[in-house]
Amino acid sequence: MKGRSCFETPQDKRIAEVAVDLPLPKTLHYQIPPALQQKATLGKRVLVPIGNRRVTGYVLNLLTESPVEGLKEIIEIVDEAPLFSLEDLKFLQFISTYYFAKPGNALRLALFEGQGRKEHGPQRSLPRIKKERYIRIDGAGLAMFDEKTLTRAPRQAEILNLLKEKGAIACRALKKQGKDIESALKGLTKKGLISSYYLERYREHLPYHDPSFDLPPSLTLDQTRAWKKIREGIRKGGFHPYLLHGVTGSGKTEIYLKGIEEVLQLHKGAIVLVPEISLTSFALERFRARFGRKIALIHSRLSEGERHDELRRIREGEARIVLGARSALFVPIKDLGIIIVDEEHDPSYKQEEGIRYHARDLALVKGRIFNAVVILGSATPSLESYYNAQTGKLTGLSLPERVQKRPLPHVKVVDLRKKTVERDDPFSSEIKEGIEERLKKGEQVVLFLNRRGFATSVLCPECGYLFACPHCSVALVQHLKKGGLFCHYCNHQVALPDTCPQCNSLRLKSLGWGTERVEKEVKRIFPGAKVARMDRDTTKGKLSYHHILNDFALGKQDILVGTQMITKGYDLPQITLVGIILADTALSLPDFRASERAFQVLTQVAGRAGRGDKKGEVIIQTFNPEHYSIASACSHDYLGFYRQELLFRQELNYPPFSRLVAFRLEGREEEALRNYASHFGTIVREVLEKEGYQQEVEVLGPAPAPWAKLKGRYRYQMLLKGKKLKPLHALVGRLLQEKALQPTGKRIRWSVDVDPLQMM
Repeated sequence: MKGRSCFETPQDKRIAEVAVDLPLPKTLHYQIPPALQQKATLGKRVLVPIGNRRVTGYVLNLLTESPVEGLKEIIEIVDEAPLFSLEDLKFLQFISTYYFAKPGNALRLALFEGQGRKEHGPQRSLPRIKKERYIRIDGAGLAMFDEKTLTRAPRQAEILNLLKEKGAIACRALKKQGKDIESALKGLTKKGLISSYYLERYREHLPYHDPSFDLPPSLTLDQTRAWKKIREGIRKGGFHPYLLHGVTGSGKTEIYLKGIEEVLQLHKGAIVLVPEISLTSFALERFRARFGRKIALIHSRLSEGERHDELRRIREGEARIVLGARSALFVPIKDLGIIIVDEEHDPSYKQEEGIRYHARDLALVKGRIFNAVVILGSATPSLESYYNAQTGKLTGLSLPERVQKRPLPHVKVVDLRKKTVERDDPFSSEIKEGIEERLKKGEQVVLFLNRRGFATSVLCPECGYLFACPHCSVALVQHLKKGGLFCHYCNHQVALPDTCPQCNSLRLKSLGWGTERVEKEVKRIFPGAKVARMDRDTTKGKLSYHHILNDFALGKQDILVGTQMITKGYDLPQITLVGIILADTALSLPDFRASERAFQVLTQVAGRAGRGDKKGEVIIQTFNPEHYSIASACSHDYLGFYRQELLFRQELNYPPFSRLVAFRLEGREEEALRNYASHFGTIVREVLEKEGYQQEVEVLGPAPAPWAKLKGRYRYQMLLKGKKLKPLHALVGRLLQEKALQPTGKRIRWSVDVDPLQMM
């Protein structure tokens, strides 16, 4: 790019580099009219012409000259103050460059409250500000009134006496006391005894109760060592990244709270990321108990009004802590001092559509740009993060023991190869006896199976017909409560027929177990037990996940059945038994990270047991007890797993010993996509040779994806592997410019995934 950058503060800034909120591959240049030059600054929205349209753009840079001739002029500068700081723009520009995202799409990650695209006017209407009516005594009216006349209006007298005691009351609170409140209020107003006024009321996603503030507990010796290191980094200032590796129940959250406390004292802000929306309610209560209303909640289940109110609280300085899922990372917070990524290993931090960013990795980038401390925390760190701590890229901190010297749960392995089961039963005798024992003691049980639905497939044993999704390369899953067969990828559904559509046999058989079937079986075996289920089917309501976990925490349920939603993030002392129905589900996936994910899930769910004063037990049912990921999880041995997995990765040259970029190719017609994939592979290898990257980049594929068809589209993928990212990035940039790779029709598309996490 020619010309001097605005970061150098040029004296004659006549040209603006603008990213428009359209899927364009690059930024555009516009002339700044003399009348607008004083208002033109970085981070503001502008209205610019594109063809016959007028669209919103965002000023990324101010230049003295441009290589483009005949520039059009900016029509209007929308904002008085910039939406983005210089640091925000650097961060968003990094995302655009690193993930090969269109500049406008990268900016959209950080756009909230109607700041996005709109033709012929850049801003849509914002949610209205909610106001709440309050009443108070009118002193002048009361002085001139004889209260004895209210003897015939006891409700009015009651309200007046309450106001004398309280001073002012919200009408909403009064109306809960009876239906005649409104008429009583009208009567008091007519007599001149009370007056009304309105205060702004923020919408609450989760009900706010004034918490009983927690006193920080005494730190263990390990916590003290870790905290001193982090406090040193906070006080020193600048970017300091840490990996906090602590076993389940070791007190990582207390370290997070102390870190936030420290940055608040320095008048700085904090961002706390959790991987699942279901974890936010428990995290929120814990953080509110320490910080009250200084916390704002950001995630995808907020309504537009709730999000609007939370962002205003952040902007106005009432909330200095942002808590939420991955999108919370993009909230602009003033004077950012710390970013915390809890359960940093969790795959939910990777965005699998649109810009395929990883929030954990971007947290480190944002910390560097904003000079903030970053803490990555986990009981089962990702192999890449732990390797980075071992090689000095992160400062490693360890919490090897649970707080108060509580023991890790005892693990018992049930080898399913040696079990003879007379009926289709998901439970070994060990799990049944364990559940019965806990129910007698009034303790709680968690049963984990990472498959939802009733049965994983339905087939005809006579002819072998399998009910499969016509749009995806997967079997349809039977759901009993919904009454039919469902695809978990495209939501296709059909009724389960009485006979086989291929041979008309009446002998249809449900195979495999899902959480719905486990729940039904538990209720059959233990009819007196109160059982809850937590999976994607039971948490579709806005606050359903909160209610399920809250009821379980209050002891309203004895047994909780669930998928990976229940594996992490909550601390309930009455859970003394965790039963893992089948530990092998993740191991069957054709993905080099399958063993790592199996180890992480098993360790995390096992860690729910024995977090109180009572000892915990974990019973793991498996067909592969000798597999190192299962054996390591059973012995709580992260280092043993890490060493074994690292050897496997090194032998095959997978991360952390290499960097990956994946190309995803999709099309409606199988043959057309197959031909295009072959053409794609040929062009990639030609460009690879032409640019001289044969020694630095290995090309795998293209080949059909393990799930060869999803949502009606056939899928191929190609993997680029290299020791260093720079040649990979250069090659991908060159390929994006290759006209021969552009599909000739709209029925084929391809995308780039830098640092892919799932290979399915």
